Amino acid sequence: MSVLRDAPTYEGRALSQVLAVTLRPSGLSVPNLDDHVAIPLDLPRLELIGQLGSGKSIADVILRIAEQFGCDQDSLVDFVGELHARDLLIAQERAPHPWSTEPSTTIPTPVETNIPPGALLVVETPAIFWATSGAFVHVALRGGAVVPLTPVEVLACAACKRPATREQAFDTHRDDAGRWALSSDQFGHLAGRLLSIGLLRTFDPDDPDDVPASERGQRLFVTAFRARHQLLRNISERGDAAPEDLAVDAPAGNVKVVPVAFNGTIPPLALGLILANSSIYEGGRLNDYYDLRPDWVVDHRQLDHLLDRPGVFLLSNYLWSHTDCLAVSRRVKERHPGSITIHGGPNTPKYDEDIEDYFRRHPHVDVTVRGEGEATATEVLAALVGSIGDADPDLSALADVPGISYRARRKVVRTPDRDRISDLDSIPSPYLNGLFDSYAALPDLAVTIETNRGCPYGCTFCDWGSATLSRIRKFSLDRVFEEMEWCAKNGVFSIGLADANFGIWERDVEIAERVVQLNAQYGYPKVFGANYAKNTTKHLKKIIELLVDGGVLTQGALSLQTMDEMTLSTIKRSNIKLSKYEELAVEFRRAQLPLIVELMMGLPGATTASFRNDLQQCIDREVRARVPITELLVNSPMNEPAYRREHQITADTIDSGNRSLVVSTATYTRDEHAEMKQLRQMFYLFENFGVLRQVARYVRHETGILEIDLYERLRRDLLATPDQWPIMTFTIRAVPFLMVAPGSWAQMLKEIHDYVTNVVGVADDSALRTVLDVQLALLPDRSRQFPDNLSLSHDFAAWHRELVTQKDGGHRDDWPALVPPLRSFPPATLTVDDPRNVCLQGLGHNIEYELGDSWELASPVNRAAMYRSVN
Repeated sequence: MSVLRDAPTYEGRALSQVLAVTLRPSGLSVPNLDDHVAIPLDLPRLELIGQLGSGKSIADVILRIAEQFGCDQDSLVDFVGELHARDLLIAQERAPHPWSTEPSTTIPTPVETNIPPGALLVVETPAIFWATSGAFVHVALRGGAVVPLTPVEVLACAACKRPATREQAFDTHRDDAGRWALSSDQFGHLAGRLLSIGLLRTFDPDDPDDVPASERGQRLFVTAFRARHQLLRNISERGDAAPEDLAVDAPAGNVKVVPVAFNGTIPPLALGLILANSSIYEGGRLNDYYDLRPDWVVDHRQLDHLLDRPGVFLLSNYLWSHTDCLAVSRRVKERHPGSITIHGGPNTPKYDEDIEDYFRRHPHVDVTVRGEGEATATEVLAALVGSIGDADPDLSALADVPGISYRARRKVVRTPDRDRISDLDSIPSPYLNGLFDSYAALPDLAVTIETNRGCPYGCTFCDWGSATLSRIRKFSLDRVFEEMEWCAKNGVFSIGLADANFGIWERDVEIAERVVQLNAQYGYPKVFGANYAKNTTKHLKKIIELLVDGGVLTQGALSLQTMDEMTLSTIKRSNIKLSKYEELAVEFRRAQLPLIVELMMGLPGATTASFRNDLQQCIDREVRARVPITELLVNSPMNEPAYRREHQITADTIDSGNRSLVVSTATYTRDEHAEMKQLRQMFYLFENFGVLRQVARYVRHETGILEIDLYERLRRDLLATPDQWPIMTFTIRAVPFLMVAPGSWAQMLKEIHDYVTNVVGVADDSALRTVLDVQLALLPDRSRQFPDNLSLSHDFAAWHRELVTQKDGGHRDDWPALVPPLRSFPPATLTVDDPRNVCLQGLGHNIEYELGDSWELASPVNRAAMYRSVN
């Protein structure tokens, strides 16, 4: 027998019951687990998993498969090592898998379902195949049958990950499996079995409502993709259009000024304001030299026709666009060294050391702009007149322009800071002068509008346009109203305000009134979003009432960040009153409006205990939370060198070095940061998406265990003994990356039943069964039929209503002592429906991308959820 490198290390270990294979549009894989990336699978790896499930010697299995498929032994050993690194090999004898003892499907396999010639077949992805003893099983959503599959049959399923005819799918399977492929008859029999259980289905390309699961993950973005293509056509067609306030078109030989945004189909407000301001500078004299007609760069493919000669490129760096902007900048200088690249925006550095490092790492960057860019970028353009096109441009003419840094031969020059613009109305509006007309009437268009600038607070993690701790300056109401009317006339679906504290001024009530009036007159906007005032609800109640009564959808975002006094002091945010948030939370719930509390994980001053308490406070208020991991924003006070030293801030760079995540501070270690990250993910799944929300409330009522403590205890127990609770362990480790049932919600809740009765000590009675029935009914899967009417032993809706009433009355901590036991409530029915089409459009996404939405099905116990198109 050959000696296998490292193989003896894994001998005596068994395959964990947590292991499942997933099929996604990208193919078959061992899914993402925690921080581990997915492992692609081919037939030899599938065979290896299948045989390891039988408890055979790992070395023997590797040698046998390597010989059978003619593949490299070391690569198989490496694959086993990857499984071991993911805790999928256990040092104990493998117990029977939960689905090994379940009744198998009775579908007659020798009969092929009649598939019409030319019919398209597609698998509902993500699909999950559990590795059991010597085989894989798929749990059918339709009827709950357990369907055994061989490794090559699992591989055959992947042939229909996207719509294909039977013949096309079989050809794909033969290419994938080679001489080990199923025969044509075997493939047809398999297709019949899978069609009968709902894993495989026919696809009608002529039905606009029929979207295969392989594309459904992007269904919410389909309209945006179409809008993007329409925008590109509009930009191309309007390439010779000038702002309405320009008297003449630019001469053909003028230097092109190219705005680079990568802002999707949202008009790039900052760049629009710069171009609008430049067009009127000193009576419009820049138009004699520059071509200021905008070719908004929203796609790399646009660059081909914009690089035919040297120009000036304005690049707006945000967290989401910075990498793309740098790629464009690099390409521009490679093509024409005489072009000038000017980078601005909130992700462009302002601290001296960061500026030096930025220019050193990015030799293609010529100029960076700090703070507000309208006046600064305009003066840069004015100073560069006549300098564009030289192979080694001399930028010394910029020495008198405040607010910039620029490359001067072998050094970087930083000019003095610029004062903020006092008269905001002096900047022309790109909405009103025609610059944004390319965006007009795009489907589901969202725009950003400013009504003011500045923020009186000085939170160290924040860089609100480099305008924190500053006086708030206002745009005139006339201008704001005109911009909003432009939006309404052009069918803008959603208006989002860039203000830091909407509702801080009395005039903000007038703005809300105007939004409602425009909606009544034009039918738009449908949605209005804002960051609400941080220390007052004086005007917010009226604003919310106006929007609700006017039929304008809105979502509240309460920027708490943390409720821990020590952390608030550390980040200099102790001036914000928690009581004000509670008033607003109650108002939103009464109005049935969605509300998100914004927390931050990993702030300086935070601990694992304070983070758990922050999450529990959201649970106590019955609100969802968006919890970004704290980033070290390049221009925030937190990134100031002395502050970093004082609080021992360590950050890891991501996104090609353009972003930094805080991973340890003086108050928590890197390992504790990892624990907080795991708890954050469980909170998202169990609370925001509601997978265990009702169970956790009941357990607290029965035992006094706080919900967040239950989740933490569950996490520790699952990771300590994963094979005792394999479906639940898979749920917390893999489902956040799949966002579908872990084979079966019912099986998962069966494990939860055993856990809360045997480990936590909850009584196993009709009340618990009621809770589990409700929890199951509130979880989405593609087989659901609505409306779903439940007959319950106890009136869960009435119990839940009493719970919320007590919390809203101020009893967030002691409500369990005031709410009667669920078992004391009489029998009742509860109806669940899905008007937002969650069971089709809401599945198959990564949990990180879905926090603007949720899995809320309509029921007497649901939270308000954001609008979701059902088309």
